[in-house]
Amino acid sequence: MNRSFLLLFFIFNGFLKVNAQEVRVIDNKGTINTIRNNQVYSSATAPITPLEGDIWFNTGNSTSQVYTGTVWVELEDIDNVTSNNTAPSFPVSGDIWFNTSVVPTSVNVWDGTSWLALGNNFWSRDGNAGSNPATEFLGTTDTQDFVLRSNNIEKLRLFGTKGQVLINQAPTFNDHPLVIRANGNDILAFQDASGNPLWHWNIIGNGLNFVESNIADYRLFLEQGGNVGINTGNPDAMLDVDPTSNNEVPLRLRPNATTPTGTNSGEFHVGADGLLYTYDATRTKWLSVDRNMVGWGRNSNNTSNQYLRQFNGALSSQNGWRMIRDGTITAITVQGNANQNYTIHIRKNDDTTNIASLVVTNSSQGAHDVSIDVDFNEGDYLQCYLVGTSIDYPQVLVEIAWRQ
Repeated sequence: MNRSFLLLFFIFNGFLKVNAQEVRVIDNKGTINTIRNNQVYSSATAPITPLEGDIWFNTGNSTSQVYTGTVWVELEDIDNVTSNNTAPSFPVSGDIWFNTSVVPTSVNVWDGTSWLALGNNFWSRDGNAGSNPATEFLGTTDTQDFVLRSNNIEKLRLFGTKGQVLINQAPTFNDHPLVIRANGNDILAFQDASGNPLWHWNIIGNGLNFVESNIADYRLFLEQGGNVGINTGNPDAMLDVDPTSNNEVPLRLRPNATTPTGTNSGEFHVGADGLLYTYDATRTKWLSVDRNMVGWGRNSNNTSNQYLRQFNGALSSQNGWRMIRDGTITAITVQGNANQNYTIHIRKNDDTTNIASLVVTNSSQGAHDVSIDVDFNEGDYLQCYLVGTSIDYPQVLVEIAWRQ
């Protein structure tokens, strides 16, 4: 074997040192050169054999450190941090350079020989520029939840398997987009554009309290079980309004300029005439809550086939009850003094056409009917005619409701 070749082999074997980070080689002039392959570590304990320029993410105390060749130095403790579009001219080991000539900005560490790029998938503590929201984000790429903490306490969680945001360690609940867990009693506050508190929600007792901040509780109170209170935290009905003073109006229904379309019984509105109306689904019309009674009678035990008299004693054929609004006859009632057979007819405007009737049988002294549904118009005058013989002291009343 050639002796020169053997000598070269032993020299190379004696000076070549290999590990995972550093390699020494002899160039063609016989000079020994060191090539470093800097590493980035993530662990709770310091790497055992670091090289100058290595980066260590200390998971034990959540710090980032660089190895200067002798000690680990936290990146936040390094004075020489540069942000520029060109590399610093005279760096020293451990210097940090934010390269602004690329988008997004890259972070580089000087290892004593060259700048080592740490990659650009990071979010800066003072904000990023040039990010692409279509591809870059804070979050996870699997089904794990994404959690934000403060003082190592969870404050916000993006649920991994459904579109739900959980606030203040709230457990997931159904598929609501937002679930908030109260801090004590407090849930949510609303401020104006200047940051002044206006409204907030809290849980008091067994209900949800809508508060006018720094002014009054119970502006609205939703009690468990369904009762709603206004200015009261103890509603005794499905809607309980408590005026805060004797001068305060507890409820106002503004008048409708035109009659609304009714659908269900129990609906209300105030008409342009100032009256309160309720929708009668049986009669399919709006009728006033206030009802009026008009009547006729005869102080005689021998009343036969004639118009009954007005309160002034005149026969209703000579006058009648003149109506001041459109309305509906909703009931008729009659009472006499004996069990007799006769019929009561309601007429209008001196017309002999009967618009409503009530039959009284011999089995009772009177009768009534609350299912009457007969309309009349403003200006009509109502009259009453009795068909029978020698009827004792008949008295008739009709109930009317104003109609819209």
